[in-house]
Amino acid sequence: METEKTMTTITDIAKAAGVSIATVSRILNYDTTLAVTPETRQRVLKTAEKLAYKPRRRKRVSPQTTVALIQWRSEQEELNDLYYLQIQYAIEARAASAGYHLQSLHLEQLAAETTQNVQGVIALGKYDAGEVATIK
Repeated sequence: METEKTMTTITDIAKAAGVSIATVSRILNYDTTLAVTPETRQRVLKTAEKLAYKPRRRKRVSPQTTVALIQWRSEQEELNDLYYLQIQYAIEARAASAGYHLQSLHLEQLAAETTQNVQGVIALGKYDAGEVATIK
């Protein structure tokens, strides 16, 4: 009788390495914002290797998946605010790496025809109730 092989999960790695599931996930996804000791990082990576961890293949988003990035500030205000620009660039980079097409719009550009083929929305900035209703 054949024994069923199961894939190693991040839960298995977390238990074996003595860390949280979130820590394992962030280490295996090379999260540069995670603050862990080099020893912890190495322990997790060695445990994953020892348990023959193979990450699941992520489903790529179909090329036609479009997400609107609706921006509250004007283009000029964006250029003058490095913090805001960093957030915008991070969103753009993450969307691109996940296979999404990002359509950048400013709130005043928002119209039904510009968002007709949009499957999701990221609203960057602070909006009042009326603006939120417009976005919806």
